[in-house]
Amino acid sequence: MIDAKALLGESPRWDAARERLLWVDVKRGELHVWDGTSDEVEQLEAPLSAVAPTEDGDLLLAFADRLALLSGATLARMPHGDEMRLNDGACDPHGRFWVGSMRRDEEKKRDGALYRFDG
Repeated sequence: MIDAKALLGESPRWDAARERLLWVDVKRGELHVWDGTSDEVEQLEAPLSAVAPTEDGDLLLAFADRLALLSGATLARMPHGDEMRLNDGACDPHGRFWVGSMRRDEEKKRDGALYRFDG
């Protein structure tokens, strides 16, 4: 059992190659890595909303305004303004990462988008 007391836990992903569970706490900007015995937490500089393992062992992270690797490289900047942020995302069977956006204020306006990152 993971007793993280998350404020907003999202994006659980199983990393089969490394036998670990990945997930994020959106409100705290935390990346959680659980290996079956302990929950390792990495505090990041910005809120994030999704995580996905990469083939080379790095982690793809969806921040409010960009996709980046845990190792530090920015992969893509999002074309939306500060009123928006990325939300949950996942890889499809072809390795493409799909991620949606939403309003930071959570208003029910229809101005979100769905993005696909092909690497």
